[in-house]
Amino acid sequence: MGAACTDGTLWHKITHGIAAGFLFGSGSNSGKDSAEGAAANKGIVQGHAFTILDAQEVAHNGKKCQLLCLRNPWGSTEWEGEWSDSWINSNTSTSIKSRLKWKNEALTLTLTLTLTLTLTLSLTLSLTLTLTLTLSLTLTLTLTLTLTLIGG
Repeated sequence: MGAACTDGTLWHKITHGIAAGFLFGSGSNSGKDSAEGAAANKGIVQGHAFTILDAQEVAHNGKKCQLLCLRNPWGSTEWEGEWSDSWINSNTSTSIKSRLKWKNEALTLTLTLTLTLTLTLSLTLSLTLTLTLTLSLTLTLTLTLTLTLIGG
C-alpha cells in the first residue's frame, strides 16, 4: 500500500474531488464474476468497475470511519458487510444515517379491502293466516395483504 493510501492524501483527493464535482471510479480484483463469487465477497462482484458516488467520514463507537458509497451499474447484488444498508439500520444513530443520506429501502405496502353486503327480504302473505318471513344476511369479508420489499 502506497504512502498516498496511508497518509490521507488519497482520501483528501477523493473527498475534495467529489465536492468539486469530479467523477471517480474504482474496480474490484479479478475473480469469479457470478452470484456465487459475489456472495463469497459479501456482495462485491469480482472483476467489476464501480462508480464512487460519495465519500464520508463518520465517528462510530470512538473510531474514525472513512466510507465510500459505490455503485456497480451492471451488478444486482449489494454489499452485505459492515456499513451495508441493513447494518446501518441496526447499528448507527440517526445523525450518522442523516450524514450518510441513508434511506431505508424497505418498502411496505398494506392493502385492506372490506366488503359488507346486507340483504333483507321481507314477505307478508295474507290468507286466512298471516305468514311473515324475514331473511337477513350480512356478509363481511376483510382481506389484508402486506408486502415488504427489501433492496434497492
